[in-house]
Amino acid sequence: MKDRDSREIFQTFRTLRGKEKVQYFMDYMLAWTAVIVVAILAVIWIVMRIVTWKGSVVDVLFVNTDIEAESEIPATLFDRFIEKQGLSPDKYEVDCSITNDIVQTKESMNNQSNQAMQAIEMQLYGNLIDVVFADQLICETIAQEGFLQDVRTFLPDDLIKQYEDAFVWIDFHEDGQKHAIGVRLDQNNKFMKQSGIYDGDTIMGVVVGCPQDANAKAFMISVLRGEDY
Repeated sequence: MKDRDSREIFQTFRTLRGKEKVQYFMDYMLAWTAVIVVAILAVIWIVMRIVTWKGSVVDVLFVNTDIEAESEIPATLFDRFIEKQGLSPDKYEVDCSITNDIVQTKESMNNQSNQAMQAIEMQLYGNLIDVVFADQLICETIAQEGFLQDVRTFLPDDLIKQYEDAFVWIDFHEDGQKHAIGVRLDQNNKFMKQSGIYDGDTIMGVVVGCPQDANAKAFMISVLRGEDY
């Protein structure tokens, strides 16, 4: 509406009563009012996003969990780990994502599972994941693509000694060498108990060339030591 038109419309609107006023509003003012409301809501959304935004300390993918959604992970689970990185849990978080229902045997892989695996690989190629929790078939699959680090290259000696029997090994096709691509965790691990993400065991691995490499390694060490949970 032009300024003159808008003044005339509002002046006319004030003179009307009852049904005529309602009809006039619907005919001349509804669209204009809707635009204003949408603009206000957009501003509110942007402000809320700015106020509630949190930076990511490490991006973690959990595959084939025993929970349905990220919201079921305890809200304060990672607070001590975040604080040990010198950051505030009010401003930073461990960014968790969940992918469930991937069939875990090569013989029974279906289209849905294949699509889910392709989606995971796209995230890995896009450097969107730092740490993976998954079953052995999935870890072996992505490790053969070169996506999982050999944990012996960064774990402290005491943890290598403590968890060596829990290492998951593959014969890496590129160099013919055995690589320890992850560590199997069971319910004796404090993180596994406190998180409730898995009822049984799972394997944890760190992604090769992940964008938050130092934090990813620190996170794995934190989980293995269990002192932050």
